[in-house]
Amino acid sequence: MLSVIVLVVVLAITQAYDNIALNKSTYQQSPYKPGDDTYDAKRTTKVSEVYGCHKTGYYTSNCSIPCPDVNCQLCHIETGACQVCKPGQQCELECDRGFFGIGCNEKCGHCRDEYQCSNETGVCLTGCGAGYKGDLCKTRCDKGSYGVGCNETCGHCRDLNQCSNVNGTCLTGCGTGYQGDLCKPPKTTKVDLHIQFMENPESQFFNEPFKNPSSREILPAIFLSTSLISGH
Repeated sequence: MLSVIVLVVVLAITQAYDNIALNKSTYQQSPYKPGDDTYDAKRTTKVSEVYGCHKTGYYTSNCSIPCPDVNCQLCHIETGACQVCKPGQQCELECDRGFFGIGCNEKCGHCRDEYQCSNETGVCLTGCGAGYKGDLCKTRCDKGSYGVGCNETCGHCRDLNQCSNVNGTCLTGCGTGYQGDLCKPPKTTKVDLHIQFMENPESQFFNEPFKNPSSREILPAIFLSTSLISGH
């Protein structure tokens, strides 16, 4: 008799059912007692509140709009993000250009190529556009730098905080002694002139003897070199 009682108690304690919201089995500690009144079900959860509409393949409050992904069986009732795919299918509908993440609710940063923003992580696969840095390209260049890769240095702006992180323009003008959009000195070209006197230059450079061997004419050789000097 005692073993029968223990068996009944074990069955009562270990009775299980599927918890749809948590997607795992749940165990109840006391036997289920069926009720006759409707208020006994006031704590239940509708499947539509967990996954979506009762009508598969649709979403919104009145379940009137098809899920964005044709391979989706149950999608989020508000966003339309696919939560359960049709049997044998894969949900492969990508986010619209410029968006990424769950439900495609995240906006891509300032990618150099907007087509190269990962629809899963938002990482800019080919780097950032001018004025931004980081994997997501949402961080502005540090103060005093600008351009692609933040590799350019701002000029003599009146307020360095007002140097455009994109093109380096001094938005509130230049400091004393400077002018122009970038407030930088103009670039100058340095020219060096070298004159060297050589005997028989044709014989030295072209390995050809003079037609008149007795000629001992000494001719100057002129060399020019140029270099670009940036303003500071």
